[in-house]
Amino acid sequence: MIKVYSVKPKLPALSHELYEVSLDKREETHIILEGTNLDISDGYHTFNELYDHRCTLFIAFASTYKDGAYFWKSAKHADGSMMEGFFIAGLFVQHGKQIAYHMPVEFWELCPEARTLDVAPEWDKHTPDQALERLLKLISPDKTLERIIKLMKL
Repeated sequence: MIKVYSVKPKLPALSHELYEVSLDKREETHIILEGTNLDISDGYHTFNELYDHRCTLFIAFASTYKDGAYFWKSAKHADGSMMEGFFIAGLFVQHGKQIAYHMPVEFWELCPEARTLDVAPEWDKHTPDQALERLLKLISPDKTLERIIKLMKL
């Protein structure tokens, strides 16, 4: 059974019918699917494939980026809590800003370059867009960054 909840725009309750939904990621729209073995796809990649790629790419980048960044991982949030089956991996970048992601525990051993911390640093309240912007600044610190950010509409 799949339950769909939405916050804007309101979706009709799902039964056995298929609804086509077009979502702009900048609209504060959230759809939460609950169930088992959900294989959500855009027709090319599943959500799980994309999530695995994001985790792997971040670990690869953080493990090899050496220009003043500090790569870390922790099994607990700063307050000692944690979601079951996950850990946090992060990168401190210039001026104490951070980029951090929750990752499935299966990725823990793929982070041997990361310093293991008892608890994660206090979250600096960065948004996903800010994390992306910080990553872009690390790979393109010059004027090209402004053009990339405009193209991505961050």
